[in-house]
Amino acid sequence: MIRRDENSINIFHDKKNEAGYKRVLPGQFVIHLRSFQGGFAHSTIEGITSPAYTVFGFSEPEKHDSEYWKYVFTSKAFIRRLETVTYGIRDGRSISYDEFLTLGFAYPSKAEQTAIARYLDKLSDLITLHQRKGKAAVTGCSNDANNSKGVYCKARDFGYKCYKEVKSQQIRCLIAVFIFCV
Repeated sequence: MIRRDENSINIFHDKKNEAGYKRVLPGQFVIHLRSFQGGFAHSTIEGITSPAYTVFGFSEPEKHDSEYWKYVFTSKAFIRRLETVTYGIRDGRSISYDEFLTLGFAYPSKAEQTAIARYLDKLSDLITLHQRKGKAAVTGCSNDANNSKGVYCKARDFGYKCYKEVKSQQIRCLIAVFIFCV
């Protein structure tokens, strides 16, 4: 979840309609019309969201770390499991919350969840840092080493060694699936 003023998309918002909006608290999740593609949104801030979305938190928060579950709920394995509780033929699809609750999950202790989440957060920060450094280090590349297909040359750090850029979200999801399945 992000703040409206941090979003680069201009979304019409009529304050008169806020009465029906749903409140979202830090640590809660939002099931939205694109959840079937990217998983559930995790909120670190308090705000409101469309009445068309489902907002939920854990009934026993003492057993769960929402930071851990944000990785689980955006993993490819979880998104595949959502197919069994997703319905609709339009572009945005709905997810049955009641059916989602029947999926069942094996999970580690809260202490282990916290340790895993902190590790993944650090790894995510490190990936972001390296991506920023990599973009800053791109110099002196020939046209075929720096092209529109996502291949970049990191001259300063790797002596013109080229690599294919990987989005950090893909790596986060792969790591989350690995840890979720172990």
